[in-house]
Amino acid sequence: MELAFEIEELAHEAEILRSATLATYDAIYNGCNGYEEFDGAFHAVFCMAHDHAKHMTSLMNQAYGLQRNEKKEKC
Repeated sequence: MELAFEIEELAHEAEILRSATLATYDAIYNGCNGYEEFDGAFHAVFCMAHDHAKHMTSLMNQAYGLQRNEKKEKC
């Protein structure tokens, strides 16, 4: 059950990342400021994506570990 909660948390994190990315692109392409003004926003989105990827890798490793343990218990 803990794994399900972590998956739900990562899905929420992905939605936040998607929303932040869309907001940044919308501000750049539809705003009145130049793209240079959004370097900080791009950096923040990059950091969020990097953290999300690390969380996903950790979750995958956890899931594969559980799968290996299940196979060992069946044998």
